[in-house]
Amino acid sequence: MKIVVTGHGEFAAGIKSTVELLLGPIEEIKYVNFTAGTTESELDSKFKAILADGGKTVFFCDLFGGTPFKRSVVVSDGNSNAAVVAGCNIGALIEVGMQLKAYPGSAADMAAQLIELSKAGTRSFVKQDITLQPDDDFSDGI
Repeated sequence: MKIVVTGHGEFAAGIKSTVELLLGPIEEIKYVNFTAGTTESELDSKFKAILADGGKTVFFCDLFGGTPFKRSVVVSDGNSNAAVVAGCNIGALIEVGMQLKAYPGSAADMAAQLIELSKAGTRSFVKQDITLQPDDDFSDGI
């Protein structure tokens, strides 16, 4: 199983930087930027080269309906070993990134897992009032 991270501008490079800072390089994750001046044909060629080995592949796109998403859909059309997701987050990618080598499921299974993990990881911080007691000692930072 491999994942192709792709998006507008330096999206893929930014995700790569984060993944490698937290986990180190992951061979099964490929990164393809869609920068100014890149043509759809060039993007297609990069995607086709990654798909050439015939392995299971999930395209992890920045935006639903954007050019990287649309080209991923076109290039993977008819390939039962490929799936395309958009809008997933870095937490989901990191969680599945460590299991790619031995992932037993299909690309569609991985796509569904990425979506569920992204939903579960999207949260807001809820502020709560706390009352400190005179004997509370926070010298250890806790």
